[in-house]
Amino acid sequence: MKKHNRRIYLIIILMINFILTGCWDNYELDTISIVTGLGIDAAENDDEINLTLQVDKIKGDTGYEKGDIGPSSSFLIMNTTDKGILSAIDKLERQTPRSIFLHHNQVIVFGKEQVKKGIKKHMDVFIREHQMRMETWVLVSDGTAKEILSTPMEQEENSSIGLSKMIFSGSRDYESFSVKLIDLTSRLMEETTSPVIPIITAKNEGGSSEVEISGLAILKGDKYIGELDLEKVRGYSWIMGNCRETPLDINTEYGYIDASISNIKLKNKPKFGADGPFISIDFKGDVTIREIQGFEGMNTEKTFAILQKACVEQLKKEILDCFNYSQDLNADIYGFGEEFYRRYPKDFERMKEYWDEIYPELDMKIEVALEVTDTGKVLNSLYMEEQSDENR
Repeated sequence: MKKHNRRIYLIIILMINFILTGCWDNYELDTISIVTGLGIDAAENDDEINLTLQVDKIKGDTGYEKGDIGPSSSFLIMNTTDKGILSAIDKLERQTPRSIFLHHNQVIVFGKEQVKKGIKKHMDVFIREHQMRMETWVLVSDGTAKEILSTPMEQEENSSIGLSKMIFSGSRDYESFSVKLIDLTSRLMEETTSPVIPIITAKNEGGSSEVEISGLAILKGDKYIGELDLEKVRGYSWIMGNCRETPLDINTEYGYIDASISNIKLKNKPKFGADGPFISIDFKGDVTIREIQGFEGMNTEKTFAILQKACVEQLKKEILDCFNYSQDLNADIYGFGEEFYRRYPKDFERMKEYWDEIYPELDMKIEVALEVTDTGKVLNSLYMEEQSDENR
């Protein structure tokens, strides 16, 4: 009986081996170009685009020639101009012996000049084509998409995979940096919302190239109209509830404090008052002290009171600076119009037509409550006054 069972197990193992080796043999890998990054730039002709594909090299293969950016690179760049994305890909396939394989694409990068022209007509292929994944990250290049996809990353063999990791890492602080194709599509379908997309910038310093996330591009409809720098990104993220444990630098007349805000509880409600619609923000969080400089001779109680007040003022300022900037652009980046629609559908039906007139005048009322809950391993700094036993 045992011998019979061993034969059955052996047959099953052999069958599994045949199944697993059927899809990934050398022949199939030798016939496909695996795309890891896709870029769209503006062309001279308004009816055309410049398409860039970053293609992963298969180790040991020397068949690629066209578009190669160097023998030491782990990827190559393929580029062409055409009216549509798929027609451009068809053109590139006619120039290479391999079929272009899009299933493993990591990022879609739009050049800023193309975003200024609009991106909606180029979104159709991403939601229609079976090979395109809706979970793919979307970025805007501060220069061109080709420049971003051509820039190698020191710690990553494939820069598109490095970009994907960078977005994931950045989203630990601000979820606003992680915009997927499905998120962007949803925002573009909302009538009153202005989508935001992370901006990626390529830099060349000291002979070495690097890329970094430098802000958020703001779209009105589907066209670029402005951007948020990193400080405004934090102000935006406070309101959107996209912050986890977030650092906050505080400079006061008494000294400097490096703190972080965590355990955030946010209530973001659209309301109607005597003067019309407004946004109510109720923000609560815990403050952790990471570093203190200054506050000579000051006791803990007074220092913490100053810290709490300074944190509240700084947080309010960042929120309002970003909100006021969005009003200057008349761009509802927060989706407040959609929130009004969800809570007051009948009222908003009358407001929707005039939202571009309402939003720049929309009032925001903010309540912030912060509590110092963690001072690190010590209570006082070397410069602060030691507390007496009565005050501890």
